[in-house]
Amino acid sequence: MTKFEFEDETYYINGESVYDSHFIAVSSDIADRVMESYFETIDYKNMSEGELVDFVRYMYKFKAYYLCDRVFKYGFEKFGKYDFARRLASTMTSVYRNVGQPKKAIEFAKDYIDEDDFYSIPLLTSLAAAYCDINEPLTAKKYCDEAYSLQGGGVGYINELSLVYKRIEAMLK
Repeated sequence: MTKFEFEDETYYINGESVYDSHFIAVSSDIADRVMESYFETIDYKNMSEGELVDFVRYMYKFKAYYLCDRVFKYGFEKFGKYDFARRLASTMTSVYRNVGQPKKAIEFAKDYIDEDDFYSIPLLTSLAAAYCDINEPLTAKKYCDEAYSLQGGGVGYINELSLVYKRIEAMLK
């Protein structure tokens, strides 16, 4: 458990949970703010490629999107597109969507899909959601259908892909 001071309060970080000084779990809003501040204190420049990938994913869980982008750019320069960036393609597409940049998410995702012929269900799903964000439901459906085909069809009712399909359906009404 890590002790961390934030805004004159003491917090404890244990994995994906944040507790106040009385060891009571805090709200997700407070946890996200505490964790973003905590992430700012971490020196990631000596991390291995795998550690940096895990760090970006960990920050993503706490909605530290701008920090994800900064650390991703550092890792991209250090490790490159094929080793590092490809492992985070779907995460970063989602990051760009969450900071209100769906067109950047589309450009980023399409760079991997078009250039590398890299198809992953999470990347295709995030790309489809970005097309929904810019009100292009037919293009979104094309990528959802590709993701659906890759997953073998019929996987669950409440996964991210099914939620994007619901968005498309609502947009086409």
